[in-house]
Amino acid sequence: MTMNIPYAATRALEVTLSAMMGVCGVVLVLPGETFSLPQYQLVTFFFNEIWGGVILIVSSVVGGGALWVNGNGRPSPIFRLARCIVGASFWATLCVALFESSSVLKVFPLMMGVSFVLFIAEFYSGVRCGADASHLRTFGRHKGR
Repeated sequence: MTMNIPYAATRALEVTLSAMMGVCGVVLVLPGETFSLPQYQLVTFFFNEIWGGVILIVSSVVGGGALWVNGNGRPSPIFRLARCIVGASFWATLCVALFESSSVLKVFPLMMGVSFVLFIAEFYSGVRCGADASHLRTFGRHKGR
């Protein structure tokens, strides 16, 4: 079963996800103790605020740059795919951390649902980037003669 979603819609999704990733990275880098809240304690096991913010900002810039290059006619699916992997990993980690903390806090944080939806969007975007990479033979997969 193949989903035929227009290229422009997928590109808009990638641009939006890249921008959201950059904004989240900036928020984490700004002064403050976002991860000091109890629902984020599991996230600090994987990365602290500064490193998380830097990773998100760099990934956002690389992904945005790859989208810009791709828009100018040069394919760059491998960089777009790398941004999707970082994004999906971040949102999945956040979703799991918030789910785990919900049993202690006795409440389901709204951000848990938002991070799950963003994980699904990043995953879908990554699948599309992987399909582009496969179509362009980015990974060196060639048919034998």
